[in-house]
Amino acid sequence: MGDILYGDAIHIREQAKIDAARTTQKSGNELRGAQTALQQFSASLSNKRAMDAAGKNIGVITENIGRSLDASATGAFSSRIAAAEQAGAAAAMAASAGVGGSSVESYNETSRLSQALADEQRDRQVNSQNIAMSESRGATLTDAVAGMDNNVYRASIDYTQFVDHQKTSTFSKLATLGVAAAATYFGGPQAGMAVVGMHEAGAAANNGDFASAAGSVMGALGNAAGAAKSYQETGGHYWSAAKQKSGTAASWAEVPALAALPDVWSVRPAYGSISVK
Repeated sequence: MGDILYGDAIHIREQAKIDAARTTQKSGNELRGAQTALQQFSASLSNKRAMDAAGKNIGVITENIGRSLDASATGAFSSRIAAAEQAGAAAAMAASAGVGGSSVESYNETSRLSQALADEQRDRQVNSQNIAMSESRGATLTDAVAGMDNNVYRASIDYTQFVDHQKTSTFSKLATLGVAAAATYFGGPQAGMAVVGMHEAGAAANNGDFASAAGSVMGALGNAAGAAKSYQETGGHYWSAAKQKSGTAASWAEVPALAALPDVWSVRPAYGSISVK
């Protein structure tokens, strides 16, 4: 009788729960979405700063490599000029002293070998410096990439779907009461309760409460079995007829499902006669 008597109130209560769940779900999804967006922005900003810093360091290292090559070229050129000047001065001194050409040639060859050795040493030193700076440049870029935040941030969205509570129509309730009254007239109180039980089962199933629906169906089947047994015990007579035969007036109050109705009904002693106040 819960759905028949209190169906509207139950519908308001259950629908309010569903609406509240939807509101909570929406708020939670928005919060998690905002948190994820913040994480993504923070990761992007951090990665950009790391790459900017790495770019500056690489630029400095590249500039140092250029300066080293420039200094090496300038030093080599200056060294050759100095060697040429020295060779010219030595030749002039040898000529003024009357030294032969073979001695001058030997001196020049020694000077050239010394210059070549100095150039080789300078080139090796510059190359070593450039290799070290190139390795540092590569390591700077590698470290920057390795330190980037490559995590994939996804919001934990709740995709639960909430179904609105189904309200039983007034016509269905009144029809159930009418059928229950007729069933009670012919089969007794348990027959009426069986009709009401099936109505309650249908209302529960429509809202996904299959446990309650199953319980109502089992109760209805039990009442139906009891009504059938009562029908057999009366020798196949209607319940109302059996009541009259026994001299006991049938009353709606004997039917728990109908006796619980609000006091807008008045029941007369003769079964089956109802008047509305």
